[in-house]
Amino acid sequence: MNNVERARCIIENFNKCYRPQPCCCIVPVNGGGGSVTPTLQIGTVTTGDPGTMAAASITGTSPNFILNLTIPQGPTGPIGPTGPQGITGPTGPIGPEGVTGPTGPTANH
Repeated sequence: MNNVERARCIIENFNKCYRPQPCCCIVPVNGGGGSVTPTLQIGTVTTGDPGTMAAASITGTSPNFILNLTIPQGPTGPIGPTGPQGITGPTGPIGPEGVTGPTGPTANH
Protein backbone atom coordinates (compact mmCIF):
# COMPACT_ATOMS: atom_id res chain seq x y z
CA MET A 1 0.00 0.00 0.00
CA ASN A 2 1.50 3.34 -1.00
CA ASN A 3 1.26 6.50 1.09
CA VAL A 4 -1.69 7.96 -0.83
CA GLU A 5 -3.67 4.73 -0.42
CA ARG A 6 -2.73 4.64 3.27
CA ALA A 7 -3.96 8.23 3.84
CA ARG A 8 -7.15 7.50 1.90
CA CYS A 9 -7.77 4.45 4.11
CA ILE A 10 -7.32 6.52 7.30
CA ILE A 11 -9.81 9.12 6.06
CA GLU A 12 -12.30 6.44 4.99
CA ASN A 13 -12.08 4.82 8.44
CA PHE A 14 -12.70 8.19 10.07
CA ASN A 15 -15.71 8.76 7.86
CA LYS A 16 -17.13 5.33 8.74
CA CYS A 17 -16.74 5.94 12.46
CA TYR A 18 -17.59 9.64 12.78
CA ARG A 19 -19.39 10.88 9.68
CA PRO A 20 -23.14 10.41 9.48
CA GLN A 21 -24.59 7.92 7.04
CA PRO A 22 -26.94 9.21 4.31
CA CYS A 23 -29.93 8.15 6.39
CA CYS A 24 -28.65 9.79 9.57
CA CYS A 25 -27.14 13.25 9.89
CA ILE A 26 -26.73 13.66 13.63
CA VAL A 27 -24.35 12.49 16.34
CA PRO A 28 -25.37 12.51 20.01
CA VAL A 29 -23.64 15.15 22.11
CA ASN A 30 -22.66 14.49 25.75
CA GLY A 31 -25.13 11.62 25.98
CA GLY A 32 -28.03 14.05 25.94
CA GLY A 33 -30.82 14.72 23.53
CA GLY A 34 -28.86 17.26 21.45
CA SER A 35 -26.90 16.35 18.38
CA VAL A 36 -24.37 17.82 15.98
CA THR A 37 -22.64 16.89 12.73
CA PRO A 38 -18.92 16.26 13.27
CA THR A 39 -16.32 18.28 11.40
CA LEU A 40 -12.86 17.25 10.22
CA GLN A 41 -10.23 19.94 9.74
CA ILE A 42 -6.69 19.50 8.45
CA GLY A 43 -4.19 20.29 11.21
CA THR A 44 -0.46 19.97 10.60
CA VAL A 45 1.01 18.44 7.47
CA THR A 46 4.64 17.49 8.00
CA THR A 47 7.21 16.18 5.54
CA GLY A 48 8.75 12.99 6.90
CA ASP A 49 12.13 11.48 6.07
CA PRO A 50 12.44 9.66 2.72
CA GLY A 51 11.55 5.98 2.96
CA THR A 52 9.44 6.30 6.12
CA MET A 53 5.75 5.42 6.28
CA ALA A 54 3.01 8.01 6.07
CA ALA A 55 1.27 8.64 9.38
CA ALA A 56 -1.95 10.26 10.46
CA SER A 57 -3.57 11.10 13.76
CA ILE A 58 -6.98 12.46 14.62
CA THR A 59 -7.14 14.79 17.60
CA GLY A 60 -9.72 17.14 19.03
CA THR A 61 -12.97 16.40 20.75
CA SER A 62 -16.37 15.65 19.32
CA PRO A 63 -17.66 17.16 17.18
CA ASN A 64 -14.50 19.05 16.13
CA PHE A 65 -11.80 16.68 14.92
CA ILE A 66 -8.38 17.60 13.51
CA LEU A 67 -6.46 15.40 11.06
CA ASN A 68 -2.66 15.68 11.32
CA LEU A 69 -0.56 14.09 8.58
CA THR A 70 3.07 13.16 8.06
CA ILE A 71 3.91 12.47 4.42
CA PRO A 72 7.44 11.24 3.62
CA GLN A 73 9.60 13.15 1.19
CA GLY A 74 9.75 11.50 -2.20
CA PRO A 75 12.87 10.83 -4.23
CA THR A 76 14.62 13.64 -6.10
CA GLY A 77 13.37 13.87 -9.65
CA PRO A 78 15.50 14.16 -12.78
CA ILE A 79 17.15 17.44 -13.74
CA GLY A 80 14.94 19.44 -16.03
CA PRO A 81 15.95 21.27 -19.19
CA THR A 82 17.82 24.57 -18.99
CA GLY A 83 15.49 27.54 -18.98
CA PRO A 84 15.69 30.55 -21.31
CA GLN A 85 18.25 33.33 -20.81
CA GLY A 86 16.99 35.90 -18.33
CA ILE A 87 16.87 39.65 -18.94
CA THR A 88 19.99 41.73 -18.33
CA GLY A 89 20.06 43.20 -14.87
CA PRO A 90 20.74 46.86 -14.03
CA THR A 91 24.27 48.29 -14.26
CA GLY A 92 26.13 48.07 -10.99
CA PRO A 93 27.72 51.03 -9.16
CA ILE A 94 31.01 52.56 -10.38
CA GLY A 95 33.97 50.95 -8.66
CA PRO A 96 36.72 52.79 -6.76
CA GLU A 97 39.42 54.67 -8.69
CA GLY A 98 42.48 52.57 -9.39
CA VAL A 99 46.08 53.36 -8.43
CA THR A 100 48.14 55.65 -10.68
CA GLY A 101 50.33 53.69 -13.04
CA PRO A 102 54.07 54.21 -13.61
CA THR A 103 55.25 57.20 -15.66
CA GLY A 104 55.77 56.32 -19.28
CA PRO A 105 58.94 56.95 -21.31
CA THR A 106 59.86 60.54 -22.25
CA ALA A 107 59.87 61.47 -25.96
CA ASN A 108 63.22 62.66 -27.48
CA HIS A 109 63.09 65.67 -29.88
